[in-house]
This record gives sequence, structure tokens and C-alpha cells, in this order.
Amino acid sequence: MKQIALLLLAFSLGASMSKAESYKLKYHTGNLASAKKMAKTENKMVFVKFYADWCVPCKWMDETTLSDRSVVQKINDNFVPIKVNIDDFDGFALRQELGISVLPTMIIYDSNGAMVKRMEETLPASKLNRALDHLMRQNGKRIIHNVNQAPSQTIVQSRPRPTKTIKKKTFKLQLGVFKGFENTMNYLNEIKDKVDGQAMVLHDYRDGHTMYKVLIGRYMSAEEAARARDDLRMLHGIDSVIY
Repeated sequence: MKQIALLLLAFSLGASMSKAESYKLKYHTGNLASAKKMAKTENKMVFVKFYADWCVPCKWMDETTLSDRSVVQKINDNFVPIKVNIDDFDGFALRQELGISVLPTMIIYDSNGAMVKRMEETLPASKLNRALDHLMRQNGKRIIHNVNQAPSQTIVQSRPRPTKTIKKKTFKLQLGVFKGFENTMNYLNEIKDKVDGQAMVLHDYRDGHTMYKVLIGRYMSAEEAARARDDLRMLHGIDSVIY
């Protein structure tokens, strides 16, 4: 099985994990080029979803956010949606071209075929709805974009090239390691009312098996992580280790 090793997958627990009434996106059956052509003709934008069959958060978004009535209607009415499997031949080439390293990734192109938004996280319906509303208002305006960064509005004045920043090490709490989609989803559903914010799923492929590490938090020091670990154990009876 082809894969991207050790993907950090932001997994939002804010939305309900229960399955609601399902609505379907009308995915374009052609490639990205034909989707852009259709979008230009119909004065729509292009909504590209990158996924893989082994991606747990991708499945979660399909079952919740991308089955939400408001989200589905908004995309179907204003976008040409297309899905790209990064393990397919064409999808793998597009993944390399666009530098896709995190799943799920969603990229938006305006009606002129210019990239205007790149979202590299698991989004609940409410957050994706807000992003779509903003994009619909901005359609046709020029936006600059760098790979793996959020787009920003073009500024007329010239700006000095930003200096490279060094990313600080952060600590997390590892709650468990699971094999398989169902086991991981069951655990995430079990802790969703006990853990605030977001959980992260670290994907790995070990000894012929797909493994998922569930982590939470972003602590600036080991001491801060240790205090959070103790609170988690005391308040919710959940054991964890500092990652």
C-alpha cells in the first residue's frame, strides 16, 4: 500500500460523532483541468479534496462535514467539487506537484483557475461553512499563495522577504496506539466529551499494519505537559505519556 509516512492529521472533536442524515456532493468525474474549465464556464470555484483510503480523518469528514446539508448544498451550488486519491497514478503526480503531505487537504481555485485557499486540517461543518462563505465573497479577487501556507491578500507595496523562523519544539500527550480504522474511531468517540480542543492522529505503517497514535495538546515545555498529564488522569481517569 502506498502511503505518506507519519502524517500528522489534525482531528477535530468539536462536532458530534453521531451520523446525521447524509447528503451527497456531486463530484466532477473528470480531472482537475476539466474541473477548472467547467468552473470558468459556470463562474464557479473548484473544491478539490485530497484523500486516501487509509486516512481516518478523511473518512470522518466524509461521514460528517461533507455529508452536512448546508455544506453539501453550498459546494454543489457554488463549486465544482472533485476528489483526488493520492494513491492513484494521477493523484500521486498531483500530490507531488502541489506538495501534499497532510491529509485531509482541501484546495480551492477561483473561477479563473487561480489557487486561493489551502486547508490542511480536519474541519467540522461549522468551520468549513465559514471558510466557504468567505471564499464565495472573495471569488475573482487576486490572492497570493505559497505551498503549505494559508493564502493572504495581495499587497501592492513591495515587502522585504521574511526571514526564516525556527519552529519551537512542542510537547503532546499520547493517549494510545491503535490498529485499524474502527478501533481508532471508537476510542475518539469515547473520549470526545472528556478532551477539549483537538486530537491529532499520527499515522504509521509498521510490520505490515497501519497504526494510529492518538495525541492531544501543544505544550511549550515538558513541565507543562506533565501538569496536563496529571490533570487528565485526575479529572478523567485517562492515562497518557508525554510525546
